[in-house]
Amino acid sequence: MSRTAEIDLTFEYPATVAGVLSVLAGHGWGPVEPLGVSYMLEGDDDWDWTSVEPEQAAKVVAMLDSDEVREQAVAIALYHPQAATGGHLLLRRDRTTAGFSPVVDRRKVPGAPEMTDMVWYVQNLVYPLLEGGLLGYELRDMAD
Repeated sequence: MSRTAEIDLTFEYPATVAGVLSVLAGHGWGPVEPLGVSYMLEGDDDWDWTSVEPEQAAKVVAMLDSDEVREQAVAIALYHPQAATGGHLLLRRDRTTAGFSPVVDRRKVPGAPEMTDMVWYVQNLVYPLLEGGLLGYELRDMAD
């Protein structure tokens, strides 16, 4: 049995990748994860992740926030090196809704390792986003 964990986020105004990263940087998060900087653009029929060297992080963020992709959903991997965990942040087309999936070395609940430690993600990801115009969130950790 596998599990899917996700945090749905709703912002007061359209969010940008740069804005989210700016808020989260002060709380230990960044775009450099073990594979480098991983990102994704909404394609015609598929979503393909691309990884680049860490030195290209600013270029990737600028591209994800550019006018050329404003009508597309975009995603970037976020990583918290001190906690050795991360996940994928997806900004949907409207940019006021987003999702975070803790898929990079997901934190687990002690005593119930099949479950995600959603409390940790709320404290370390969701609460900081209140500084960035977060209006609400919804958590899911479900067996598939």
